[in-house]
Amino acid sequence: DGSVTGLPFSITSSVNLPDGRKVVLLVTAADLKIEKSINYTSGKSVLVVLVDGNINIDPSVGGAAYDLQGFFLADGNISTGVSAIPLHIKGSVAALGKLNLQRNLGSLLNPTRASEVFEYDPASAFLFPPKLSVEKTRWKEVAP
Repeated sequence: DGSVTGLPFSITSSVNLPDGRKVVLLVTAADLKIEKSINYTSGKSVLVVLVDGNINIDPSVGGAAYDLQGFFLADGNISTGVSAIPLHIKGSVAALGKLNLQRNLGSLLNPTRASEVFEYDPASAFLFPPKLSVEKTRWKEVAP
């Protein structure tokens, strides 16, 4: 809860979730700044990040096989950071505001290589916490 400090929440060191972990990070009244990579074994662990502000990815994050893994949802904007380093996110990214794709690899690499890659991870989708999913209700009229 950032209402006490008024400062953004920051992830300042690399995160490697052990197998079998389900982590839900709720950030209220603050933005989230991701300064290092977040990884886990797909299909064995899952990370869900829910932010009622913005998610800002540091320009230094990037260049690995998977730089960020998880479900990243923001009520505000999600910004990938101005950088010449490619960013690879495995999971899902959604923003009620804007998705700011800010990476630029330069005139030589831009025509042949993506600056930001978003890869859907169906294995982790099965581990998404059911309490955070939309509950389907079926109404059926029956004769008295």
